Amino acid sequence: MPRLPAPKGNQVKIDKSFEMAWELAKSDDKGDNAPTNPKLWAQAKSKARSKFKVYPSAYANGWASKWYKSKGGGWKKKGKKSKK
Repeated sequence: MPRLPAPKGNQVKIDKSFEMAWELAKSDDKGDNAPTNPKLWAQAKSKARSKFKVYPSAYANGWASKWYKSKGGGWKKKGKKSKK
């Protein structure tokens, strides 16, 4: 079995910062974003579904959110989830 080269000093720092960012992203402490105008967001998603072959995808969601914002839509934070 081949041995992998030992990580260099900079690589270790990147790995640790990635782990910290990953833990922060996974945490339930932060709330999710919700559209301020759900009907307009539904319309944006519908237009994205008709425009792109694959939905959901990063490109389609990016396009939908950009279209939604251009039509006056916004985002608000949902409340935090509480564990029971």
